Order: sequence, then C-alpha cells, then structure tokens
Amino acid sequence: MLHSELMSLLETRGAIPDAIVVAGKEYRLEGDRAVDSGFYSVVWKAKDPYGRDRAIKIRRHQRQGNLLETIKASELEACAQFARFVDAESLNLDLGENGIVGVDVFVEEWIAGVTLKVFLGQSIDGVTPSLILGFVHDMCTALHALQEKNLYHGDLHDRNIMIASPQLGCLDQHFSVRVVDVGRLSEMSAQDRLRDHFFFVKHVVTLWNALHSKHRASRRDRRFLNNLVPLLKLMVEEDSGVALRDPRAIVDRFQDAYGRAELPVRQAQTNLASPFDFISADQISDARLLVDLFAKSCPWLDKVSGPDPCLVTGPRGCGKSTLFRWLALRTHLEAHPELPSAEIAALPILGFYVSCSADLQNRLSWAKTDEIAEESRSFLVHYFNLICLREVVYTLSLIARRQDRDSFWGLSIARESHMLEFVTQMLAVKCPLRLAGSRRIDQLVEIVDGELFRLHLSRDTWRGGEFQTGTAFLGDLTTFLKSQIPVFGSRPIAFLVDDFSVHRIPAPVQTVLNQIIWERRPSHVFKLSSEKHGAVLNDTLLASAELSRERLEIDCGKEFLALDDHNQQRRALDFSRELLDNRLAVAKYDGRSSTVIGESNWHEDGSLAKALQNTAKPKNDQYHGMECIAQLCSGDVSSLLMVYRAIFEAGRVTRTTTTVVSPHIQHQAIVKVSKSLLEVVRTYYPHGPRLFEIINAFGILARNILVEGRLQSNGSPTMVPRIEIDQGRQYAVDELDDHTQEVAWELVRRALFIEMESGLSRKGRVTTLRWQVRRVFLPAFHAALSKNDAVKRKVDWLRLFLESPETATNEVWKGWPKRESGGPRLPFPDME
Repeated sequence: MLHSELMSLLETRGAIPDAIVVAGKEYRLEGDRAVDSGFYSVVWKAKDPYGRDRAIKIRRHQRQGNLLETIKASELEACAQFARFVDAESLNLDLGENGIVGVDVFVEEWIAGVTLKVFLGQSIDGVTPSLILGFVHDMCTALHALQEKNLYHGDLHDRNIMIASPQLGCLDQHFSVRVVDVGRLSEMSAQDRLRDHFFFVKHVVTLWNALHSKHRASRRDRRFLNNLVPLLKLMVEEDSGVALRDPRAIVDRFQDAYGRAELPVRQAQTNLASPFDFISADQISDARLLVDLFAKSCPWLDKVSGPDPCLVTGPRGCGKSTLFRWLALRTHLEAHPELPSAEIAALPILGFYVSCSADLQNRLSWAKTDEIAEESRSFLVHYFNLICLREVVYTLSLIARRQDRDSFWGLSIARESHMLEFVTQMLAVKCPLRLAGSRRIDQLVEIVDGELFRLHLSRDTWRGGEFQTGTAFLGDLTTFLKSQIPVFGSRPIAFLVDDFSVHRIPAPVQTVLNQIIWERRPSHVFKLSSEKHGAVLNDTLLASAELSRERLEIDCGKEFLALDDHNQQRRALDFSRELLDNRLAVAKYDGRSSTVIGESNWHEDGSLAKALQNTAKPKNDQYHGMECIAQLCSGDVSSLLMVYRAIFEAGRVTRTTTTVVSPHIQHQAIVKVSKSLLEVVRTYYPHGPRLFEIINAFGILARNILVEGRLQSNGSPTMVPRIEIDQGRQYAVDELDDHTQEVAWELVRRALFIEMESGLSRKGRVTTLRWQVRRVFLPAFHAALSKNDAVKRKVDWLRLFLESPETATNEVWKGWPKRESGGPRLPFPDME
C-alpha cells in the first residue's frame, strides 16, 4: 500500500477501528477525523478506560525505530512544558477490507488548546511583545530541561508546540506553551542540540514577522522588534564562542530588549563630556545623569515637594523641568536600580511626571477654540487620563523588576493581577491572551500603550465621541493604588505636569483639564509648572483654583530674589556652588567651584557696587567669584550655566585645571554673556524691539544712579534694580490699555522683570507693584547686582515707561538726587 493511501485511511473513521489496544489498555477514538495529520503520522483524540483524554499518535511501523527509547520521556515528567508520555507499542492495525498494516502507536497526555501553527493562522493580532517574551520563557524552560537530561526532541515543528488553554481551576486564566510528541526522545549530540535550537529560533522569527506584519504597530512594538534583530542574529551565529544559545541567557537578553523598548532612551547611560553639556533638562535622557546633576540645595525644593498642590512658575531655564523630573519616582527607579528601595521611597512625594511638550502639545494643539474643546471634551479628558495612567504603569513595571517588589513595595503577583483587572474594566478592553511566562505588568503596559495608539489613529472620532474614562478616573486610580500597594498608601502621590503653559496647551484645553487637575481628592495632588501667567486656572464650570486654598504658587525667580530680602544669601551661594560642582564631578574634572572660580574679592573698594562706582580705576575685573555669580541669578539656572561655560572657555579650563581663573577673564566672560542675552531680547516675538528698549533704558538708568546718584545714608552707592508702582483699587497693569498690557505681560512672562510680592507704599497705605529686573542683564551696563533702593512711581509713569522707556527713565534721572561731596543724602523727590 502506498504511503499516501495509508495516511488517508488513518486520518478518517472509514477504515480505522473505533478502539485501539495499546499495552493492554483500550483507547476509544473520538470524532470523525484525526485532530492533526502530517506526512508520516496522524493524531487522534481518545479516551482511556477511565475516561481520561489522551492523544493517540499513529504512524507506519519503522524498523529502525526503537520503542524502548520512549522510556526516556518519563525523565521529563517534572517539566510542565512537556506533555506527559503514557505508553507506546508496535502493533498490527486491522483496517478492514484494506488489510492489516504494521504501525507504531504512541499515547500521550491530551493538551487542550491549539497548535502554534493554528494560533498564528487564527490569532495573529494576539501576538504582542509580552506574548513573545512568554513564548521565549516557556520554550527556553523546555530546552533547558532537555539539556539537563542530555536529551533532544528532534521534531519541534509548529504542530508539535501547543498554546495550551488554562488548566481547570486556574484563577488567573493564563495559557502556556507545551511541547508534544515526546515519544521519540533520544540522547543528545551537539548536532541534535542545534536542531532543537534552530527550530526554536524559527518559531521566534515567525512571531517576529507576525508582530511586524501589523499595519500600524506602535512605536513601542517597533522598538521591541528592532531590539530583537541583533539577538536573533546571535542565536544563529556559527561561531559557538559568541553565539547566543544558552536558554538562561536568551531569556535575560529578551527581557532586557523588552525593558529597553518600554524605556527606550532613559535607560541608556550617558557620559558628560563637558560640564556644560545638556544645559536644558529636556536634553537629558539618562535618568542617572539627571539625578547626579541635580542640586538638592535648590532654594524652592522644600516648597515644591510639599504635600500641597502647587503651580510653579519662573523664567525659562530656571530648572522647573529638572526639579519635576527629579521628584518623579520613575526617574530614581531608572537612575539607580541598585539603590535600596527605602532610599528611593524616601522622596518627599511619590511623583508621576508628565511632559506637556512631549506628550500633549502636538496631540492637543488642534483644540484652539472653546467650541472645539467643548465638542471634544470627552476625548481630551480620556487622553489626559491615559497619559497619566501610562506613567503610573511604567513606574509599576520598574518596581516589578526589583527583588523586593513584594517585601518592601507590596506589589505581589495577586495585586498585579488586581491592577490589570482594574485597568481593563475601567478602559472597557478585553485582556489579551497571556502565557505563563508573561508578566501581568507587561500586559498592563501594552494595554495602555495600545489604547493611546488607537486614540492617535482615531482622529475622525475625536469630536463628539464618548470615551471610557471621565474626570474622576485619576482619583479612582490613586485610591486603588493606595488601597492595594502599601508604600503608595503611606506616602503623598503627586502628578507632576511640566510646562502647562498656553504656548504648549491651548487655553480652551487647559480649561477642560482643570476639572481633573484642581479636583480636591485625598488620594493625590497635582503640581504644575508654567511660564509666569501661562496657566489658565478656571475650569468649564467656571470654578477657579484659589490661591492658598486649592494651590500654592511658587515663583522661582521671586524665591531666589527673596533670599536677598531675607538675608539668606548663603542659600543662593550654596545652590550656585552645588550646581557647578555636581557637573564637574560627573564630567570627571579635578577642579571645583572653589578652585576654579574662587571667592569674590573687592578688598580695595569693599563691595561690588563700590568697585563698579569707582570709575577712576576701570580695572574691568569687578564681576568675579562665586558670591558675585550667585547674585547674577534671578532663578534662571541656565544663565548661571552659560556664565560658568563662558568663564571656563575664556580661562581655558581643562579636566586637570585646579587654579583660579583670573578676575579680569571672569569679568569679561560675565559681561559678554550679559550682552548676548540682552541682544536676544530683540528677537522675541511679537514685542522684541520694544522689550529691548525697555530693558536697555532701565539698565542705563541703574548704571547712572550707581555712578552719579546720591549715596545712601551709610555711605553705600545707590543700587536700583527694582521698580515700585503704587496701586489703587486694582492691579496696576489692569489700568493700562490692551496693547501696553500685552507688553507688560511679556516683560513678566519672559522674566525680563521678576514680579515680586506686593509691598506697602510709604504714603497712602496702598499696595505697590514691585518689578525687579532680571539680574543677568545688569553686567551689560556695569550696574550693581544688589538692591538698596527702587524707582518709586505711580501708574501713569509705568504707562510712559512701557510706551516710551527712554523718556520715562530720563524723567527719573533728571529728578534723581545727584552725588555731591559731603552733606547728607537729599530726600527722594515725589514725582507724579
């Protein structure tokens, strides 16, 4: 009988008997056809004498086959990845009128599920990175068991690998990879081992292709696929010295590839070639580098890291993004995975960082009007919720990789399952198939990423569509976190939304999102950063976030300048030193602030102001030393770094330099930076030329008063970096016309002037608007950096100053008491 004819007879009920006796036990076949068939054999489902399901494999008898070798399959019974072998026998099978044929029959445990071949044919959309990771884990477990017993399978094709259904009573309903057809195991040779390994690689490549074939794979999926390419090449490398074939190593490398896809850049460690690389925090992708550079002496750290909701404002480059990222729990988990969890959890708050520029700006910029934002309200709320949720699950994923995930954090497998169940219910999505080797937290990350990716593709449904989560979602999420994970239950939770300014997020969108942000919930708070006056504080219900009741406002520029008012200059100096010293240490420079910049020294004159006033000795070395540089700062940390860099370049400081740069070179570098920053003001849109004119006029006035103005009663030169405007019943700027108001807001928004706390006028018991010029501009005019006086005027003068700066400052200078030899200081004239 031809082989093909025999296979046709064996795979249908027409000729094959209803029952087959193997080793004295009767097995009754089920169904009308074999459940699987190949070129050499067929597989039937059958019942043993006790009603248990069994798989019966029948093939034509092979003389070279030795059924005694099937006893080796019993050595693998302790490995759950293999189907349990039951029995085998060579016998003569009566096929009725077709005669009797000699066959080999193997009996195995019946595995409920589908073969890998069928799974890929029916469920290609179910192939995810976590499923590939689970498949690799289970198959490497099987290969490792074979190696330990010095056995090989030899026929690991896609019909001998099952995606097995969850076992009876399985609470988490996980699937598993099971290897069948174990009746022909034999002792392993080097070539045999490679045969099993290459079958395995072929299946991983098939899964890779399945995931790659998705028309719209997310960026995270594509990163994972790209990370696997070099691993797959190593797995088929001919040189055994470099090839990747050890099952344990394969699992580790695949998990590493998965982790790098989840956190694509921040895990890559970056070396600091120069102390002044990455002046902007947005450029620092390496979490370890950001943590190492952060200056904990930041004067406003304590206020921002408190338990209250807050709005952090300040000039660009004041370090708002650096501070928010440093407060994020994820940053520390990425930066120092080797640190004890107790040190990481000692952060003042457990923060989740959201970047408006990276996550929201380009996605929500289309909602520019109130009508569009209100029409798309459900989408805006749902998208914002998912962005915050993604940061939460990414953070939990990092915790789940730690050895003390359960003992310290309380993130047990059961709680991980509860979190997965909570999210799938809240998002109304079906939990995808999970293999036993896949982590629930990985599936959770994939679900959230997948939902965000689908939102990116569903632009036609944004307007008027209804989405799953509402304004209460984040409150429900953090309440769940606190109830499930002990560490979160004992610490304040904060969402850190960075750069929530109207130039990033349109005002109508801010209005919609404020219902989430300023909701009072005991489970979490929001901390926002923005430009000055850059955040809209009303929501769609016309409720506003009241100062000191719903939030604190922390102005970094104001906080830094207030150190002078409160005689806390030491804190400003310590911060300026640590900012530089941290960068020098990370860049492996020998020098430090004390040995390269040194102290400020005005022994001949007694102070910077007197040195600048002394025009008889134009030494051009007045601006130098750490005390002077600390005073240059108005909260604008980036300006300090520009000054440091200019000094290092002008002084030719190298890694081994430990001598102080001369005061003359420091002075030239500081003045150069000041003038360059002043010139940049001209380019600001839309009022750059006017803003430059205002700063330039005020700088000239401050210089003139310093050099020629009447001395203070204690003999000190007069220093006036501040304007004080008496206010009546309303805020001074509100009394200006619309165009002049716009110029005023630009001055404050761009921190050309820092708006200080309102003061009390000496006359009339009214409040005063207090603006202090950004101090880094003053060296361009050789003006002093401290303050002991102010230009005190009324609103009419402010209007003139903003419309015709030179006229207004000339008016002040004409009436300002001039310095004369001897005699007391003249009284300050009242100028209406």
